[in-house]
Amino acid sequence: MLNHDEEDSWWVAIDGEVQDNLASLPDVSKVKEQNAASQISVLHISNADDEDAEWIIFERDPAEFKLAKDKKGGSLRVSAAPFSVPEVVEHEEEIEEEEIVVLEPPTSGGIATSEEFLALKEQVDTLNKEVEGLKALANELKMPIMEAHQVLEEREKFLEISENSLFDKAQKQEVLQTELEQLREELHQRERALNHREKTAQQR
Repeated sequence: MLNHDEEDSWWVAIDGEVQDNLASLPDVSKVKEQNAASQISVLHISNADDEDAEWIIFERDPAEFKLAKDKKGGSLRVSAAPFSVPEVVEHEEEIEEEEIVVLEPPTSGGIATSEEFLALKEQVDTLNKEVEGLKALANELKMPIMEAHQVLEEREKFLEISENSLFDKAQKQEVLQTELEQLREELHQRERALNHREKTAQQR
C-alpha cells in the first residue's frame, strides 16, 4: 500500500459478514479487539471490483495478514456490489501452512511500525483537511467583513460631508440672523427719529 501510494481504506468482514462502511487499519484493529473471538477479514478498496480478489485474515497480534483460503483450496472472492464473502474459514487451524502468506510490517528499534505510520499519516491528512477548511471558511467570512467595512467608510464620509454642509448652513444662518438684527435695530432707530421730528414739527 505504501509502495503504490494507496489510501488506507478497507472493506471489513466479521465472520463472513461484510460491514457497511470502509475502515482504516487502526479502526480494523479496534474491531478485532472488540471481536476477539471472531474472524476478521479485510479487502483493500482498490481490489473491490476484482472478482478474483482475495480477502485477508486480519491478525492484530502478531502484526501480520493471512490470505484466507477455503477448505477446497480456492480463494475467497468478493462480488462487485453488494459485497459478500462465501464460505469463510471457520477455524484458523484448518488453513494449510503452505497456503499462508505473511506480510510483516518493517520494525526497527524506535522506528514506528507501518500501522503506526499509517495512523500518523491519517491524522496529518485529517489535520491538513481541517486547516484547508478553516482557511476557506476564513476567506468566506473575510469577504462580507470587507464589504461591511467599505460600506461603513462610505457612510462615515457621507456623514462627514453632511455635517460639514450643516455646519456651513448654520454659520450662514447665524450671519443672516445677525444682519437681520442689525437691520431691525436700524429701522427702529429711524422710526424713533421720524417720530421725534413729527412731534417737534407739531409743537412748532
